[in-house]
Amino acid sequence: MCGRNSLFIDQADLEAGILRIESDPGYFADGPPLLQNDNFPITVSNPIEADALSTSSYADLNRSSDTERTELQLQDVYLESSTDDTAQLGVVVADTEETSLRGTEAQLRGLTQESRFTVTWASAADTPDDVPADGIYGTAAVPTTWRAAIVQVALADDRRSTYRQVTSEPTPYTRSTHDMLSSGGREGVQTLIWNLIFYGDARAGHSLSEAATDLEALIGESEAGAMQGTDDGSPGKRSVSTGRGGGRSARSPHKQLQDSLELSKANLEHLVAQSPDSGRTQELVDHLENYWVGIESGYVRAHITDQLSATSGTGLRLDTDGLLPTAREYYRELHSAGLLGAVSDYLMEALRIAPEAHASYLDGGQAFECLFARPALVLALDAEFGGDGVPPFYFVQDIFKALSGSQPIIAESLLYPCLVEDHYAAVLEPYRDGLQQLAETYDCELTFPERTAHAHKVLLYTVWYQELKRNPEPFTEAVQSPRYSRQSLEKLGQMMLEGRNRLDNYDRLTEFTDGSLNAIAQKMFSEDSSGKTANRENTIEQLAQGDCG
Repeated sequence: MCGRNSLFIDQADLEAGILRIESDPGYFADGPPLLQNDNFPITVSNPIEADALSTSSYADLNRSSDTERTELQLQDVYLESSTDDTAQLGVVVADTEETSLRGTEAQLRGLTQESRFTVTWASAADTPDDVPADGIYGTAAVPTTWRAAIVQVALADDRRSTYRQVTSEPTPYTRSTHDMLSSGGREGVQTLIWNLIFYGDARAGHSLSEAATDLEALIGESEAGAMQGTDDGSPGKRSVSTGRGGGRSARSPHKQLQDSLELSKANLEHLVAQSPDSGRTQELVDHLENYWVGIESGYVRAHITDQLSATSGTGLRLDTDGLLPTAREYYRELHSAGLLGAVSDYLMEALRIAPEAHASYLDGGQAFECLFARPALVLALDAEFGGDGVPPFYFVQDIFKALSGSQPIIAESLLYPCLVEDHYAAVLEPYRDGLQQLAETYDCELTFPERTAHAHKVLLYTVWYQELKRNPEPFTEAVQSPRYSRQSLEKLGQMMLEGRNRLDNYDRLTEFTDGSLNAIAQKMFSEDSSGKTANRENTIEQLAQGDCG
């Protein structure tokens, strides 16, 4: 609107402040429904020219009837360091889809300051870890008088960013919290979990718990609306007011992790209850990954607690008596509530009805990690604590069922040993880094569970062992296919044999190779012949020796 309009009600003046300076105003002339509603009787005054306005803030605003191109979002601008004369500012602008801002000329200009200062964009490698994935980070040297200035970024092509006030430092975890709230819990979750579990930062736990609680409430509202026929079924970016109370902030760390897991679980259950939709496959996998990370982090942190307790001067203590049961409880839910099966069934059906270009709907590598690599890690972590989460025998059945019906974009990685190794290493790496961080912080040595080094090989063996019952000649077919090299398939067989040799460390998984299979195994395989079992062993051994096919 141009200027300001006074809304004359029965006995008073209600004045609307400046929303935007527009060269061709039409907001009120078009007659929005609110202003025509009989229940809202008003009289709209004539527009007031912008130059005739007086304001109580931003008094030096350069008034103009020209509309600035403000399609850039200034996400953050904060003080990094300062001397007596100069302040170094960190600047974060949301990247555009059309072209990256890196390499473009940009200046930082103040709302009330005449001077302009160059913004130097950093490379992706030099960008701080807490900058959002879609943010371009830069720095600008400005006078110290700008330490609380209201600024915007100006590009050479006349584009301008939105305005933002310089802060003394980035507000802790506001970016991750914003990512959680704006993405419905898909983004930002892992950063907060990580800083809570491995950096012992209580503020991360508070942000995680509060945002998760708000989002879970929104899911409940969405489901209630769906029951009344008001849910349009669209995958959502949800928004929520951030004016939350502080009641959840007092929760203990393991309860804050539980809030995160409950949110991921609620999202998974909400999505799988709807009709399969290829457009939601990536959303589903993102939530499943967050669920796994919550479980993994709880187990890993519980594992090293005794190692930390022997040191002095440790910081935040996570209650292992609460942390381990929390991780174990949500691990059990994957099996007892059939959640993992429901997720994999949804993914497979959604991809089945989709066009062939599945890569446009789903990150197949991430999905493979969620249906194989991460389960392998949790299988090892739970075995470290006695296997009381899900009995390994049953859990491996779940994984086999999930993978046996998978589309090639997910399941074909099982035939490439290098991919199996790479995906599992990618899952392990952050946890090794987290333990290294804790070791440096507390000046101690921390060890990772020994089983985790080979868990992917154990799971690889047991999955293929079950597949051989259904299809006795998958490796013969693979050897004859030009898509798979014989050398690579031999390595695959060798990995499986190594996994078989480590089965004794996994209670009840040895039933897969026991010729006298117990009643559970007999029911599963519908066989009681040790000869058939031996045939599977021989097939794997032949593959490892290069004799298959």
